Amino acid sequence: MPAAETWRTQAGETFAARLSGVHGPLAIFAEHGGTRRLGVEALDDAGIARIADFLAARPAQPPAWSDSDSPVVTALRGKLGMLRQGKLAAFEPGARKLPEFFAIFYGAGANAATRQFTPQLIARYQALKARHGERFEVIYAGRDGIPEDHTAYVRESGLPWPFIRFTALLSVPSVERWGEAGIPSLVVLNAAGDVVLDSVRPSGDFHPPDEVLRQFEALLALMQGESPAAKRALHRLTVLQHVRSRPAGEHPPQPWVLSLDPDEFQTLPVKRIVATLHLDEFGRVKEAAFEPALEAVLHEKLAKATSGWLFLPCVRDGRGQTFQIKIPLEF
Repeated sequence: MPAAETWRTQAGETFAARLSGVHGPLAIFAEHGGTRRLGVEALDDAGIARIADFLAARPAQPPAWSDSDSPVVTALRGKLGMLRQGKLAAFEPGARKLPEFFAIFYGAGANAATRQFTPQLIARYQALKARHGERFEVIYAGRDGIPEDHTAYVRESGLPWPFIRFTALLSVPSVERWGEAGIPSLVVLNAAGDVVLDSVRPSGDFHPPDEVLRQFEALLALMQGESPAAKRALHRLTVLQHVRSRPAGEHPPQPWVLSLDPDEFQTLPVKRIVATLHLDEFGRVKEAAFEPALEAVLHEKLAKATSGWLFLPCVRDGRGQTFQIKIPLEF
């Protein structure tokens, strides 16, 4: 296991931790006694470079669940069951890939709040599975006092995900340790076994499982990298990866985030404007000019809008370069 390293944020804060995982724009660091969650964008340039190294060393495809040496998989191997056609059976992952996340659901059939939350979780689980497939899995850790109650609730609720068998519940401390906050609760672990999202925060505040579920849904959406917010959160990292992947030759800039609301410019006297943008070596817009010339107020408004655009920069022989680019805008 990698040793702890010293990390620094752009704000100047330093901390010692082991990088556990990078999940879209979120980096998870294992520290003494817990984990630290930090947006990748918050790190200094040296930290961004180490994030890029970590991702470059990661296998292109996750290993098979059955062959994985993930701490979560190792702890749960041979201890999971599955409901199949109303009967309890051993869980067999088959050819499934190792999930990036394990959402551990702690509950009990005798608990009214668990009964209220379970149908909500099942509905969201099915929707998220349709969208994100094998990227995650839910594991049920029951808190009923006797095996008959545990079995009855698994059957009654029709759980579509694996559960820890009642006889194995006390033999997985690496998973059980996160269930001490009460029920129902939800803890999202990465494959390394470190907490990504939790019902209990360092402050001691308890966050209901539906709130954790919403945060998990938001993280999965950001990890798809399609929204402007997700792309902005990964711009510095993506720029570094872009430059590193082009060690020779000259490569023009590529659009990354170009968002403009045409409704804000309905008073423009023309419907087509050519924007001349001056990009720095990191693909950020430093200056903008427009043809035809606009009156001062409209020029300032359009310049402000385009100042937030982001590109992957021009690269020449492995180094980012300044560049001037012309982009036609239709209104």
